Amino acid sequence: MDLEMPATPTELVNLIKGLYKLPEDTSKKAISALKGQLYIDFLFMPCAYGAIFLLCMLVSAKMQWPFGVNVFIILAWLQVVPWLCDIIENIYLLGKIKPDPVLSAPSVHKAYLWMEYIKWGIALGSAIGAVAAICYFWLAGHYDVHSLRYLGIIAAEIILFLLAGKIFLKKKKEEA
Repeated sequence: MDLEMPATPTELVNLIKGLYKLPEDTSKKAISALKGQLYIDFLFMPCAYGAIFLLCMLVSAKMQWPFGVNVFIILAWLQVVPWLCDIIENIYLLGKIKPDPVLSAPSVHKAYLWMEYIKWGIALGSAIGAVAAICYFWLAGHYDVHSLRYLGIIAAEIILFLLAGKIFLKKKKEEA
């Protein structure tokens, strides 16, 4: 989270410089792990935002009120925005990870933070709203057994992401 929401441009630069000041072996491992996590995040993004999309679409299909249907359809399609923000964030951070990172202008840093707020706000707001609606449906007795397949899709996405991470780490250890 320190990389995602640094208080100042200097904090981000100091954090990255600090990785390079570690003992050489530890520094290489830390930098490699950080870059690897940012690259793996590109695989995680479609799974995470896709799951939120599916969740919101499922909720919109269960809604009986046109307003609720429209709200959850909009929240579903809005997942494109945090996905794009996440892509931009990772590209930005990957460009910063070097021994002597460049300090961002205050306006760039402020734009970066706003992008993070938008990303987290839309994604978390949509997920929390959809989960709350599903909880309401379950408590009200409006639960369909066939909707369990969506839970299976989300579980499969999580398993695939975890396996990709394990494979990536294994490759990195073999290279080292």
